[in-house]
Amino acid sequence: MILTADGFHIVMTSHDQANIQLRPTLLAVSAALLLTAGLFRSIPTGIELALITLACIAALTATLGKTELKGTALLLLATALLLIIHTFCFSPFLGRSLVQAFYFFSATLIYICFDTAQKTASKQLESTYTVFLGFSILHAAALIALYLEKPIRVTGLMEDYSQASLLILFAFALNYSRLKSTRYFGAISLVLFIGFFTTFSRTANAILILFLVSLAWFEWRHGHIKHLVKTSIFALLSAILVYWYPKLINLAAVDRGGLSHFSTLNSRTIYWQSAWDAIKEKPFLGHGLGNFEWTGIKEARPFKAIHHVHNDYLQVWHDLGVIWFLALLLTLAWLGIKHLPMRTLFGSGHSESQLSEEGYFSWVLLCCLSLYMMINFALYSIPIQVAIILCLLKIRHAH
Repeated sequence: MILTADGFHIVMTSHDQANIQLRPTLLAVSAALLLTAGLFRSIPTGIELALITLACIAALTATLGKTELKGTALLLLATALLLIIHTFCFSPFLGRSLVQAFYFFSATLIYICFDTAQKTASKQLESTYTVFLGFSILHAAALIALYLEKPIRVTGLMEDYSQASLLILFAFALNYSRLKSTRYFGAISLVLFIGFFTTFSRTANAILILFLVSLAWFEWRHGHIKHLVKTSIFALLSAILVYWYPKLINLAAVDRGGLSHFSTLNSRTIYWQSAWDAIKEKPFLGHGLGNFEWTGIKEARPFKAIHHVHNDYLQVWHDLGVIWFLALLLTLAWLGIKHLPMRTLFGSGHSESQLSEEGYFSWVLLCCLSLYMMINFALYSIPIQVAIILCLLKIRHAH
């Protein structure tokens, strides 16, 4: 490692050059380990941390000799370290807070490794996208089985069905440019859309509307009439297969969780009000990562096992204070403006059309993510963190 004026550079040796072809495979392994860590609700914390650690090791090994710790990378690592320092100083419950800080630190480290591979690996992370698509199909199949009420154990998959739906959406969009040129596009799209509709999630359906409108506009503008017709047919079939089922309508209208005396209300409004009350108590420093369960004591029963506010904007403010909340808003705005030049969105010609495709879907995913963060906890979910990493890479390297 060499220290220069613009940061740390890890010098690549001949041994590293010989292993450069392993990079895409190891990154796919890293993504698979992260997705596995977040796949099951009941996985022990120790096993989860071990899988995340192995994912970090795989990512670092994949980019050994090419990783450059400078500029954005140094800023990201410094931010992750500040999270850990904040946890030690202000969190009353260190155990859970340190685990959450480790999640963010690991995601930051892996983003840096993936970014390096995106610049140098010949396959441009295609194997990683394939792994991501495979996991999304697994989720879709499990959700379809649940919808059909087959005797299959799927209750341990994901901590939230709308999390699974967002994972499916990310996987579909990230692989769209490759799927549309294969004969499997129709079948895979149908599975993904049915899985998406069967998440019983108002959040999922709101995001799906945004995505379908954007997808239809994009395909029409680029003359993909065949794929536009297919997409419309798949969406219509999915709606017919799902929306006749009364259970979906009931679940979409009322939260029927453990909030017995709030059963006619949307429980999220209770979470948000409790979080806001806690924010007003410590608006500048926050209550520490992962401590919402203890600050929401005014409604003790509902919050006995609730760790998330179900609104990332409120949760970041609640956990870390107003400075981090403002930093989150500025980051989203910066990603949406800085890394999406207009030629990427409205390009013409074959080469620019491909750039437009990559950048456009990344931009749509960013919009979907921003909407999702208002109603759920994307930033606190490992699978969605992987999706965010890939989305950011698409935006960053779209031009």
